[in-house]
Formats: sequence, C-alpha cells, structure tokens
Amino acid sequence: MAPSDSNVVWAGTGEAFIRSNISLGWGVYRSIDAGRTWTRAGLEATGRIGRIVVDPRDPDIALVCALGTAYGPQPDRGVFRTSDGGKTWAKTLFVDEKTGCSDLVMDPNNPRLLFAGMWQLEIHTWGRESRAAYTRCSKWATASRGRRATPPRGASGAQTTAVRSGRS
Repeated sequence: MAPSDSNVVWAGTGEAFIRSNISLGWGVYRSIDAGRTWTRAGLEATGRIGRIVVDPRDPDIALVCALGTAYGPQPDRGVFRTSDGGKTWAKTLFVDEKTGCSDLVMDPNNPRLLFAGMWQLEIHTWGRESRAAYTRCSKWATASRGRRATPPRGASGAQTTAVRSGRS
C-alpha cells in the first residue's frame, strides 16, 4: 500500500522464497481503488517479485525487487523503478543475468536511499546453484546520474547494495 494514498495498492507475483515446488508470477499489478479492481502494471518476464517499495511521498513511484525465473540466465532480474504508476519501468540495478534481487528496503528517513540484497541463483532439475552476489562491499551504485554511492560505515554486507533513487 502506498503510504501517501491508501487507495493505491501494489502487488508482485511469483514466489521469491525458493523451495522445490514454486510458482512463477506474471509481473506487477496495481489497484487505485483500495484493491477492488486491479490492472497489470508490467514486468511480466521477471518471474518472481520478492518485494515492492513505494515512495512515501508519491504513490506513482515504486521500486520492484525481481529475482527472475531462476531457471537459467535472464536479463529480467534486479531492481526496477517506475515513476508513472507502472506504465514504464527502468532497470536501476542489474548485476548480471544469473543474479536477481532477493530483498529491497527503503530508509524510512530518506526514501532516496535503498538497500538491495542481490542473489545469484540458478535452479536445475538436480538441484540449485546459489551464492552471494558480492564478497565485499565493492559494488555500490547509484540509480540516478550514474554516480557511485558510499557504503554506510561498518557495512560488511556480502549481499547488500545501496542505491540512491529518484529525485534530488
């Protein structure tokens, strides 16, 4: 639900918690009437959406954490952002075709600061290959203006990436 408008509700589809029997989703849906009706809002090829965070000031700005189908390399993984209610999406964080977003959190004091967990995962019939996307905090990125962000003091996150998003 959008913090600034309780009538706007976002929903991601697909199971992001990996186990032996999981379902793929069909993208993102959005309701502007508190869930009475729903409209597909894109990202159908992402497979699994683990989290959606909505800007507390603007219900049309949302970021999606997409794990991907995980059945092989695919470009539809990472963090995606919309500023027009889901009409268009921009990929704001992408590691590679084997790595998706496992979780996404917004700093409650600064909605431009996000923390994204990235997970390299590939599922096979005989098992799965899985590893952290990073072994140290060297992959910090900004989604706006292409500048690198500085990791927070004391960060040792094997899977954490900070992304600055949106307006200045």
